[in-house]
Amino acid sequence: AIQREKSLKRWPRQWKIELIEKTNPEWFELFRGTEW
Repeated sequence: AIQREKSLKRWPRQWKIELIEKTNPEWFELFRGTEW
């Protein structure tokens, strides 16, 4: 998971947005309600 995170940080912003829209099209907030 750490390696994946590091590789994603090098991606252009638009690629990240497209990845999110492909896997989470409604932009459902996965961490809402956690104590972060």
